[in-house]
Amino acid sequence: MANCPNCGSGHIQLKQETDVNWGNAIAGYALFGVVGAAVGAVTGEDRNVNACLDCGKSWKAEDLFKLLQIIKDCTGAKLNLARERDRLFMDNFLFEMGSYLEEIPNIERKANQLIADAEEEAKKKIVDEGAKFGCGFLTICLGSVITFFILSSLAQNWILTFFVFLILLLPTFFGLRIISNSSLVNERLTNEENDKIIQNAKNEAVIMKREAEKRLNAKIQSFMNNNPL
Repeated sequence: MANCPNCGSGHIQLKQETDVNWGNAIAGYALFGVVGAAVGAVTGEDRNVNACLDCGKSWKAEDLFKLLQIIKDCTGAKLNLARERDRLFMDNFLFEMGSYLEEIPNIERKANQLIADAEEEAKKKIVDEGAKFGCGFLTICLGSVITFFILSSLAQNWILTFFVFLILLLPTFFGLRIISNSSLVNERLTNEENDKIIQNAKNEAVIMKREAEKRLNAKIQSFMNNNPL
């Protein structure tokens, strides 16, 4: 169990509660390396928090462990919270780097949403193309049936009715063939356009993440220059 992040005391008590007064924002910070897997091995139950018997600060072991691992990954510093200079280093890191660490997961969510929106738009286009084909097919079939019954009622015998059927069958067949071919072409073009839209969204997502990481790395370097440990 780590020392108190506020005063460095080792007089820590485990309490069965969820409210804490230190490190609430840490849960939203970006994870690096294998921190996420390691956190679960040290935190215990979610309802338990650590409380300092000397200064009264309370915190979640998961949050403190996560922060210490992020600091180690970013700066290479392995902090000992019993030392005041290490606690000051951690406080400065929280103050200067917090917003940058929060930006990474926010950008990740925005990037994923960008891709999801592009995929949803692609699905909608496919449905619209299918609806157009269905409407064209139904229109030709209904038109042929109605025309057949009208002309059949005017015919004098079954021979004329048969010829009417043949006359209507040929244009109906070609009409359906044209619609089918047109639908296949449109489907191919739609798929190509959808692939392009999705790929553009993925490329934009990658750029967003890279830019956020560049800003974070630049800030880490600036922090290290101004806060030697």
